Amino acid sequence: MIRDLKQLYTAIVDNEVVFFDTNLKLFVQKLNDAEPTSRNYQYYYRGFQKTNILTFENNGKQYFLQKLL
Repeated sequence: MIRDLKQLYTAIVDNEVVFFDTNLKLFVQKLNDAEPTSRNYQYYYRGFQKTNILTFENNGKQYFLQKLL
């Protein structure tokens, strides 16, 4: 494993990772590009401070957002 890797965020839909990033701000930008009705950076920042798994649903798609490290 890469020692410098501090955080890893993933978005999972239908048991497939659709995108990931090591930076939360860039991860949220990718989520907003994929689903423009998703929440802003501060919402996900506060959410990931409390738990490692968040969900987001839009147009019948359910995203499981995970902080792995």
